[in-house]
Amino acid sequence: MCTRILNNIDPNQVTVGRNLDWKFMLPAYLYRFVAGRYGVGISVEMMETLGVKDSQVLRWKAKYASIVTLVGEDSVGFGASDGMNSAGLVVNALLDTGASYDRSSLSQNEKALSVLRWAQFVLDCFANVHEVQHFFSNNDIRLIEESVPGAPDSKALLHLAVSDKKGHSLIIEVSDGLMSFYADDNYTVMTNQPSYPAQLQLMQYWLFQWDKSPEPNLSPVYTAPGGCSPTQRFERGCFYRYMHGENAEVDRLAQVRSMVTTCSTPLHCQLNEKQVPYTLWSNLSDTKTRTYYFQNTEALSLVWCTFDGESGVGGNSRLQVSTPNKPCTQLGLMNDKLLPCDDPFA
Repeated sequence: MCTRILNNIDPNQVTVGRNLDWKFMLPAYLYRFVAGRYGVGISVEMMETLGVKDSQVLRWKAKYASIVTLVGEDSVGFGASDGMNSAGLVVNALLDTGASYDRSSLSQNEKALSVLRWAQFVLDCFANVHEVQHFFSNNDIRLIEESVPGAPDSKALLHLAVSDKKGHSLIIEVSDGLMSFYADDNYTVMTNQPSYPAQLQLMQYWLFQWDKSPEPNLSPVYTAPGGCSPTQRFERGCFYRYMHGENAEVDRLAQVRSMVTTCSTPLHCQLNEKQVPYTLWSNLSDTKTRTYYFQNTEALSLVWCTFDGESGVGGNSRLQVSTPNKPCTQLGLMNDKLLPCDDPFA
């Protein structure tokens, strides 16, 4: 129900495009968090529900500022779905229909971290893909399952796509609470299903069909599936990601935007009289200019924020960019439009 494409064709301008798809419009805010803030792994309410002790909760101090898309609202809580930090690290949290979490009691060594705060923790604390993989490979972090803010009947089953300003890529999936890591600069496209190893098998098949694999194809076929299922979007995303001019001088942000647009599902799409998840919004991250973009599908406008000034100066701020049943009217640079706010993850 979501698609992520990493454009690392030009290492001098690494960009990322991501679509968020759902069956109905979700509320969302752009948050700009400062460095030096303190984060907490789960809410007090969740601690009480699970009987988790304060010493069992992951806590951290943010090394980096970040601009993040949070799904939810004050009355229901928030989840970090996508963002970029001041070091150029980009995190995309996508639905993973195959994800499963450990629901047993925490051991003394484990630290609890809500899946809704997982992406924010990564943005706060790490500058590159290597640091992320090293940390989660060497620490006992227990991801705590929660519901999607604004959609209480849906579990937030997530996997992460992480990339940095040098174009390195890492996919993290979770099964029975255990993390699996897939690190390779060629792992540029991801959707919500099937498992990432299965997605890689699909990619190898199609790269051969398009004569883009090491083994030559004497009868290449230059087609791509056009449907809206996760596998079709993955295959189409790969097609446009790898069908590019090697020496083309283009703006890589505009290029990744056009790539991810081909994977969008139109508003209120129906198949056999059954509504399917459609693209609510798209996020774009330009690690060269450190500019983060949000485009609401229900509007023709595009808004963006930058890291200006000292990342630790001032406080956290936000702007609502998606309101159900209310079209978005903002346009352009939003740095001066964000309003001071409390930290929902403190």
